[in-house]
Amino acid sequence: MSIDGPQPTEGTDLEGLLGNKDTILLSPSRREVYVNHDGKLREVHLRPAEFDLLEYHMRNAGRAVPYDEISTKVLGYAQLDKNDIPTHISHLRKKIRDDTHYQIYIESIVGKGYRFVGAQKQ
Repeated sequence: MSIDGPQPTEGTDLEGLLGNKDTILLSPSRREVYVNHDGKLREVHLRPAEFDLLEYHMRNAGRAVPYDEISTKVLGYAQLDKNDIPTHISHLRKKIRDDTHYQIYIESIVGKGYRFVGAQKQ
């Protein structure tokens, strides 16, 4: 597998990072994200809220994370803002190339929240 763009930090064990080595690699300590598409690993630059959303969903893979939990625990809002969350998720999906119709990584759970459907490996 080849890596497009900047190389990960020297000495980094990509297989040991949070995420599935065949889809998304996420390093919480370096706040780096890499996505594998067509056998090529590319770095994805995320805004802080997008990174936090992805990390939280990956740590809670398979579980539907409710809107209010996303709002308070991930985004740090005192009150739920249901309009803001879909905007952050939409931006994140575009950057990791997640199709809203097929939802490879982040699945919408209507009326409840979102779920990371990819496998997790720590």
